[in-house]
Order: sequence, then C-alpha cells, then structure tokens
Amino acid sequence: MRATVIGALVLAGAFAGCVGPTVVATVPTPALVPLRTFPVIVLAPGPRSAERRIGEALARHLRGDGREVRLVDQASIEAMRQRGELPPASVVVGLEVEELRASRTRLGNRPETVCGPAGCYTRGRPDSYQVPTLRMRARLTVFEGPTGRPLQRLGVEAQEEGRSYARMRDRAVQQLLGRLRTMVDPHVERVSVRLRSVDLPAVEPALEEMRRGRWHRARRRLEALVRSEGFGRLGARERARVWYDLGVARRFDPETFARDPERHFRAAETALRRALRLDPDPAYDRALADLLAHRERARLLRAQQQAAEHNFRLGPAAPPMPLPPPGYGQQP
Repeated sequence: MRATVIGALVLAGAFAGCVGPTVVATVPTPALVPLRTFPVIVLAPGPRSAERRIGEALARHLRGDGREVRLVDQASIEAMRQRGELPPASVVVGLEVEELRASRTRLGNRPETVCGPAGCYTRGRPDSYQVPTLRMRARLTVFEGPTGRPLQRLGVEAQEEGRSYARMRDRAVQQLLGRLRTMVDPHVERVSVRLRSVDLPAVEPALEEMRRGRWHRARRRLEALVRSEGFGRLGARERARVWYDLGVARRFDPETFARDPERHFRAAETALRRALRLDPDPAYDRALADLLAHRERARLLRAQQQAAEHNFRLGPAAPPMPLPPPGYGQQP
C-alpha cells in the first residue's frame, strides 16, 4: 500500500494522539466449579435446613442436558460407593453451612426537642444502637465419585443485618445460592476497554468499527495502516497507539478466534508487545496482562468443554477414568 494511506503528515509532531473512546466487549469465562462436565452429580448436603434448601435448589439448577443429579444424605455416600452405585464419570458434592450470630454497634442521630426562653426546637442527638447480624458460610467439597478423591474445596459467605433472624437467614440463603449458581456455570463477562485516538484518516473509522462491535473490520483497517509505507515514519508514541488499538481489535475479533484460538491470541499479543516496546505506557502493560488472562480463560473453557464431551461418552462398561476438568483444585 502506498504512503497515501497516511498522507503527507509524517512528522511525529503533526499528530495529536490522546485517550480515545471506551468500547465494550465480552469475555467468555469458564465455570469456577465445573460440575456440569460430569453426567452424574451427587449432591450431599448436611442435615440443617439451610443446607437442604441450598442443596435442593442447586440440584434443580444443575439438572438437564442429559445430566443426572441425585440428592442424598452424606452418611449414605460411602455405602453407595461400596455398592458400585457411583459410576465412573460422577462427582460427589458435600455441602455444609454454618451460621454466626452477632450484633454491631451503629451510630446515628435521635431527634430531641429542646425548649428555652426563645421557644422550642428539635435537634439531632448522637445515639448508638445495636443491630443483629447474621453471617452464613457455605463450604463446598467436590470428590471424584467412585474413588472419593478430593477435587476441590471452596467457601462462599453472605452477611445480613436486621431485626429478624428468620428473615436474615432467608436472604443469606438466597445470596449463597446465587453465588453458587454463578460458580457452577460458564458465563460471559462484559469488559470496558479504552482505545487510543490518533489524528490519522485511517484510525478514527477503525475506532468507530470497534464501537459498533465490528472487530474484524477494525482489524483489517488497522493492519492495512501498519503495513503502509509511511507508517514507519510516524513518531514512536503514535505508532504505539496504533499497535495498541490493533491489539485490542485482534483480541476481540471473533472470526480469527473461531478459526485458530492460539494463533488469534498470539497475534494480539504481538501487537501489544510492539506498542510496549515503542512506548512503555502502563496502560499497554495492563492490556497485555488482560489479554493473557483472557487467553487462559479461553483455554480453560475449551478444556472444560472437552472434559464434558469425554465424560458424557463414558458408558457403563467404561473403565473408571473420568477426566477431571481444569479448574478443580483452584481456590476462588
């Protein structure tokens, strides 16, 4: 491509680069507790009311897609294992909940009427009062079904305050259940990314494409720019901004990700590292760290999908060798 892509403006001082618009993208995230990768899930909550409520609701949430979810007493797990009732591709999930009651001191103002020669008026009087609190913690332990080998342990907490412990307990159970549902499901996170503007005819249209979510089009525009004859005559900071924007476009381009995820992320990493070499801006360093975390999430998500495919193919006569998905053994 000829230098006319950039035009006659080739001096570094001729470009006014600045922080550009913020765009919103999505990042698929694997399940923190990948129970859905197993066709048989055995939930074993403790005997307390909160444990049973959470266990029953979680069982309803996990059922479907050809998956069997059993709800059993903890005391019966070992007998089931001895009788061979836990198939090769199964997990056992122990669930315990503990409650801690306490109270907290709160400060406030109490209205007080004061009367004097000039009349009466109301003022705020400092006052302290006690508020009952309830902290509820759920502990989840995941075991390999037929062997009992521990795969993962984690805990989540909820805290409520109010006047009625029964009402606080209901709200805390709902909080814990909401967090556990999020942990067992892969999901999509929305992320905001700040772009860099450069006063070049080819850059602003590319930024607009990214604002509209057309990542592949933005990528093609910026790649044409960095390949152009005049690009090398720009100042280092201006080239760094363009490489940074290209790195963002490459990171979220769904077309290249679908064809070859590893090559997709390497291309984005190359662009961001070039931006850093030209200008050690902390924003570029953070963008590179975010990219590497994104690549690891994508790798874990694909590995969980492969583990699910493997485990659901295991038949009754298959050897007891389910594939534990990546994510087990990690703590939140």
